[in-house]
Amino acid sequence: MGNRNYDYLHGALGICLPALLNLNQKNSYVFLEKITQKLKETVERTTDQYKWESYNPTTQTTEFNLGLSHGMPSIIVILSLIYEANIQKDLCLKLLTGSINWLLSQKLPERSLSIFPYTVPKMETKKKELYPSRLAWC
Repeated sequence: MGNRNYDYLHGALGICLPALLNLNQKNSYVFLEKITQKLKETVERTTDQYKWESYNPTTQTTEFNLGLSHGMPSIIVILSLIYEANIQKDLCLKLLTGSINWLLSQKLPERSLSIFPYTVPKMETKKKELYPSRLAWC
């Protein structure tokens, strides 16, 4: 996760589900604690909003991805499952609350093609370039 590859399909979060399914293994519990700590270390914070940037190799830019397979929703799902497994509940709740606050703040105006954009550019100057997402897994 050092390269901000949180991707559920191709990155660090993909291993979390097998770990969650094997909590009787000590290594699984330790791994999930480390993932939670790494998410804490790499989050970008404002007062009540948390977000994780990701690198888009196609555009060669850093962005905030809102797609389920490659973006912040998968982080939210994994944090929810870690929380339910009683692993670092206070930290998980803090990260979940902040990330959901940020995600909800990205809602597009009514009558847009979708409710949320596919990505949000890292650069505030490009904030106006929000594109609706398409109906797809990734």
